[in-house]
This record gives sequence, C-alpha cells and structure tokens, in this order.
Amino acid sequence: MSEGIRLVVAGPGDHRDPDTIIALIREHQITTLNFVPAMLQALLAHEGIEAETRLRHMMVGGEAMPAALQSEALRRLQGLSLQNLYGPTETTIHVTQWTCHDDGRTLVPIGRPVSETNAYVLDDSLNRVPQGVPGELYIGGALLGRGYLNRPDLTADRFVADPFGQGDRLYRTGDLVRWNNEGQLEYLGRLDHQVKIRGLRIELGEVEARLQAQEGVREVVVVAVDGPVGARLVGYVSAHSGYFLEGSALREQLGQLLPDYMVPSQIVVLENLPLNTNGKVDRKALPTPDNIDTGIYEPPVGDVETALAVIWAEVLGVARVGRNDNFFALGGHSLLALKVVQRGLQGGLKNLSLTKLMKYGQLAELAMAMTGGKDAAPELISIPSLGQGTPLFCFPALNASAQEYRPLMNKVCGDRPVHTFISHGLTEQRWDMPSLTDLAARYAAHIERLSPDGVCALLGWSMGGELAFETARQLQGKVDVEFLGLVDVKALPTPLPDTLSATDREGAAKILDTLLDRSAMASQWRALLANLSQSLLDPIYEKVLKESAWPLDGPDLGSEEYLAWAYVDAARMVTAYQHGYIPVPIHSWIAGVAPENPDRLSRNWAEHGQLVGEWRIENADHMGIVSDAEFIESAITALSKPRKKG
Repeated sequence: MSEGIRLVVAGPGDHRDPDTIIALIREHQITTLNFVPAMLQALLAHEGIEAETRLRHMMVGGEAMPAALQSEALRRLQGLSLQNLYGPTETTIHVTQWTCHDDGRTLVPIGRPVSETNAYVLDDSLNRVPQGVPGELYIGGALLGRGYLNRPDLTADRFVADPFGQGDRLYRTGDLVRWNNEGQLEYLGRLDHQVKIRGLRIELGEVEARLQAQEGVREVVVVAVDGPVGARLVGYVSAHSGYFLEGSALREQLGQLLPDYMVPSQIVVLENLPLNTNGKVDRKALPTPDNIDTGIYEPPVGDVETALAVIWAEVLGVARVGRNDNFFALGGHSLLALKVVQRGLQGGLKNLSLTKLMKYGQLAELAMAMTGGKDAAPELISIPSLGQGTPLFCFPALNASAQEYRPLMNKVCGDRPVHTFISHGLTEQRWDMPSLTDLAARYAAHIERLSPDGVCALLGWSMGGELAFETARQLQGKVDVEFLGLVDVKALPTPLPDTLSATDREGAAKILDTLLDRSAMASQWRALLANLSQSLLDPIYEKVLKESAWPLDGPDLGSEEYLAWAYVDAARMVTAYQHGYIPVPIHSWIAGVAPENPDRLSRNWAEHGQLVGEWRIENADHMGIVSDAEFIESAITALSKPRKKG
C-alpha cells in the first residue's frame, strides 16, 4: 500500500470458496496473494489457473506447507516468488521467512528470523539443542507481543525470561522445530500433536510429511484415535485431480519408510479435507474411523478362520473381522500378536505361531498356512526377492519379532533375499535354556542352507548382535560373511562389588523360594536359577530383600513374569559367552538417545573384529533404531559396499 498498490480484501467466508477467490483474482488482476497452504492447494486444483492469472508474489503461512505443494506451485505458476512465512499471533505475525525453491526435500523450511527477531530451538531446560535435533521454538525481539489481556497466568506461562538476553522475554511457541544443515528452521509439528503409541513418542507432523510425499496425494492429516487396544493412528488424504488413491497401498508405501508403530492403521481417502473458518484443516470435522466404509466384508470361511476371527475381534476390540482383513491394518502390533498366539494355543489352534502371524497378516492367508502343515523353519521368516544379491539375515533383539525389521527388509528385498529370525524367547523352544553358542549353531545351519553361493550378510540388533557375531564365527570356513552389522549392542552392567553376606543370600533364597511356590512358572524359574552365576543371582537377591515381591502373572509371552525370566535367561547366555576375535568386517551403529540404564555401554567391536566404521543415529533410541529412516539409509549404503576379497 505504501507503493500505491491497490488492496483487495475478500468478503467473509470467501476464502473457503476457490471459485470466488479466482473470480476476484481475475476481476482485479491481482498479482500478490496471502494464503494458507490449504487455499493454495485449492487454487491449484482449479484447471487452467496458470493462464487465467498473472500472479507474481505469494505469501503462504498459518500451517505447514507440504513439499509437493511447493513443487507444484513453482512448476505451474512460472515466475512466481513464493514465500513460506511463519509467525504466531503473539509475535504480531511473521517472524521467519523462506524463499521457496524445489530442492527435493520432504520438509519445506520456515526459514530464518526476519530483522530484529531472535529464534532459539531449546530443550525442556531452556538449553540450546544441536543442529538437527528437535526442540521447541522460542521467539524474541521487537515484534514480540506484551502478553494476554487480563490473563496474567497465561502470560507468565507462555512469555518467559530470555536466558540469553538482558532482561528480555521469549515467547514459547509450542512448535517443534529443528535447524537443518543450511541453517534454516524446519517445522516438525505442534508439541501438543505429539502422541504416544505403544509407549513410543510419535510426531504426527513427521508421519504427515512422509504421507504427503507419496505420488498423487494432495492433502494430508494424521490423528491419534483412542480405541479398545489403546491409541492408534488414522490418516486422511485427498487426491490430486486425475489420481486414484487407495488407503491400503499408501499404508504399504509408508511401511517401507517408517517403523510399523508410525504407520497409520487406517488411511481414509476423502474428496476434500474439511476446513475451518480460517481455511485450515478442521480436525474435529474429520469422520471417525467407525463411520468409514473400509471395503467389502467377506465373512470367515471354515472353523480355523472363524476361530481366528473371534480371537482377533476380542484382542483388537473391533466389532467383526473378515477373511480379507489384515491383523496389522486393524491396529495390531507385536505385543497384541503375542496375545493372539497365546489365546489361539489355549483354544486348541495348535499350528498357530508368532512366526506365521507375522508372515501371514491376512486372516485367510494365516488360516491357510496353519492348515497346510508346519513351516520347515519355524523360527525363520523369509521375504521373496527377485534380486540375486548376497542374502541378508537379520537377528532381532530379545523378545522381538520380525516386525521391527520390516521397513529395512522392504527396502532391501528388491536386491537380495532377506531373512529374519524370530527371537528365541518367542518360539516353542523358549524354555530350553541353550547356550549362546548352541543357539547360534541353529541359526548357522539355516544360513548354510539358504546361502547357495557360499556368501552371506548378517545384521544383529541388541541381543541379536551377540548371536550374529557368534554365528559369523561358526560360519568361518563354510560361508563367507562379507558383512556383519551390529546395531546398538550393549554389554551387561559390570557386577557390583560383593555387598551381600552369606546370611543375606541365604535369607533371600528362602524368600524367593516361598514366592515361587505361588508361581505357575516355578519349575522354569528354579531350573534357571540353578544355572546362574553368583554375579547374576545377587541382583535378584537384592531385589527380593528390598521388595519381598516377585512378578507372578504367569508364563504368557507378554506377561511381566515371563519377560523377567527371558531377560535373566538372556543374561545367562551372554555372561557365559567369550567373544574372542574373528577376521570379519564389522559395521556398528549406536543409538544417540541415552538408554534408560546408563550402566549398559556399547561394546567396543574393534577388539573383536575388523571394525569398518561406527555410526551414531542421533534421534533414535534403543528400541526404535532398526526402523529409523537414518539408520536404514546408512545400513543400505554399508551393505552396498561389500568387502573386497583377497
């Protein structure tokens, strides 16, 4: 306006009608627009918009801009200067700015602070976080508002003292961001949009960004929905003109990019996402999953399908299960799979196993696998591949299934056969108490059979890393191990100094024996305790003396008592094992997020083999590292550079 340019203000509600906006643009020959991304999306959906307008400048803000939207706008509106702006009302609007260009990123930056503005990315203690690490965005400077009218409590909560200034204040935005490699801020979502699924923290914005990047997707929103089995993710999308989207296909694509707990259990395709009065997506107006038609229902056929459908419905808390339904698409996960197997075995489904459920997620396929005979290798899952490369064998963590490796396996299986072992603690042989050497021998036999060219690659995570190392040792002279990847393998804590007297141990043993008299696992516990070294017995005795308690919820695979037994059994195997040295190239990865038990340190693999490299995955924790996108990319790169022979 200071330049004498005419200002055109749309009427109330016009911003929700793309046809009205386009008519205004044509009538007044508008060259500059200020939009929210959802309205830019609607504008581009209008056929012929390129020829009907002479837009030169566009400012977009108010919500995250998808990378696909940035790319389409720059491609179709030639010569357009597109600015992605960020700024809450409390900072008198825009405080960061990014001049858009299509750089191939999945996240469009919100840029750097404008003049007389400070931006900090801080942790919960108001400390700066390193580049690439998510934190809350704090804004300070001349544009900062004074507070909320007649709300001193809210003002004190959101406007805080600037720890880096001289009596200045900062505004807590509640937005999760990070600095990228170019020093630009990337918006990751609202902190109040963080959810926990199965105990794992998920940023909904990250899932939305991955879904938005899929071909044909125009609009995206992902929400957490509470249900009988806990919270689950549901995605809502709309399609670009000329594209047909299918929710199941989108789920499969996301499964190759994200860990299973981050893949929405359902993706709903809508003609358009509902908008509120501000032109932003109205999450409250989204249809609930219960009101959505997910496809043609086909009832179970036969006794096995019917029995499985009843169990699935009970465990998943759904009204009905059809023969074409997929356990994981209905919200199932590894822990619920354990419950299904346990109930099935108790109900007489003798051929049901965790391996089969993980391999055959569809009800009809699972029933067919159960009635078609027992698998030749009940602890092994293989993914078909057209590739002829070196086969990869994955060793899971303690009590982990193949599901955690699924994103990596899906990425790799086009180039090579991929196999993964089910954790010994989840198989029918879990009570056998083998040595680590004996267990690895079973795996080595499978690998010899499935490596026709005499070459293999091994990848082990956590406890699986110990088994992968010993398996590699046993394969020496039989199969060439050209790659050994070890992922966040932690050594057991160093035993504490001897603090228990003989009297203490005798008293603890009596208390424990009395407690075990009430356990359905008494015989298994006593057999295990009889095979433990004193260094492993003492922590158990200390716990009993301190608490006079023991988990007594039985031998079910997901019970607290069984998980405790399995952990102690694994500790027995690892403490009795001597690693030694093998001439095998070792690649090591370490989770950057500190473990819950800081006494458990990563092993120094340089002492045990030819350490090729060690990588730290900063934003991954121990349980999430193998499905982390950064780890998967790093592992694939390492796998593509096999050892040079000779």
